[in-house]
Amino acid sequence: MMKSGLVFVFTHIDFEDDLPVEIIPGHFFRRASTNESSFIRELLSRSAYPVLNRGLAYEHIVKEERRENGASFHRELLPPEKWKYWVIAFNGSNFQIRDLEYAAQLIEHDLDFGFELFFNDENQEGEWAGNSYLPMHLVERYNSPEEANLNAVKVSSFELNQLANNYDKIKSLPKRFSFIDHSIKNFFEIKKLPKRSDLRVVGYFSIIEALITHDPRLNESLDSIGHQVRNKIVLLKKKFSRQISEDTYFLHAKVDKIWQQLYSYRSCVAHGNIPDFKTKFQILKDRENVNRFLKEIIKELLVLAFNEPEFFEDLKNC
Repeated sequence: MMKSGLVFVFTHIDFEDDLPVEIIPGHFFRRASTNESSFIRELLSRSAYPVLNRGLAYEHIVKEERRENGASFHRELLPPEKWKYWVIAFNGSNFQIRDLEYAAQLIEHDLDFGFELFFNDENQEGEWAGNSYLPMHLVERYNSPEEANLNAVKVSSFELNQLANNYDKIKSLPKRFSFIDHSIKNFFEIKKLPKRSDLRVVGYFSIIEALITHDPRLNESLDSIGHQVRNKIVLLKKKFSRQISEDTYFLHAKVDKIWQQLYSYRSCVAHGNIPDFKTKFQILKDRENVNRFLKEIIKELLVLAFNEPEFFEDLKNC
């Protein structure tokens, strides 16, 4: 039986507050030690993917040089004590990582967890004795020159506190609110779809519908799923902890028009048609823009839902 372990935080982040941070009992967020960093580097170096093989930018700051005809990027090596290999370390057997991962996807700068390393000794001492594999959806997401040229996102201790609160709320959610628990897990599963898949929008809307809509009442003309989504989202956004403005993502239009377009795009994909962002869906700009927006909306919806489950249970029936 392994006596300790750690999970590598695969997202390229930086953290400047006091360390370590105990996120949940016995699970500490901290910078990887020198030995742990070498183990992580070894596992990354085994990747057949060129960007991952170079270790992304964990050991560098990326600097951009502007020119008349574009820009170029170059890396500046950091001293080892500033390398950005971050881990969540624990002693004993660990069964909480997946629930922590569910919670970590709902903070503002959501975190992806990579492989786990397991040790025969406590406190991650000695050589590692085993490891899990890097999830393929993370390989697909991060194996690009664009990703490699991004600097680390700053994550705050406030966000780690949110992660801990999310974890507690998810773990204590009563079984009667299984529709919320199911939505959290489905949100995680959507990550596994290819980044450029049109099916992401269908998955995102299925989560929104599961959280806030009921089957349409045939005797009420204004009770369609699309109508419920448009009207309820406008009200729910007033309760979000972060402002998510449609104008930040899309061409200027009335909020109701944008949500009509979003739902129409979802229906287009669901019925096997090819969406045209040059004409019909011009307001939405492109697929990735839509996905970024819906992802942030759902993060806020889920946090609100497990904080106010009774409210969402009533909302579904309205």
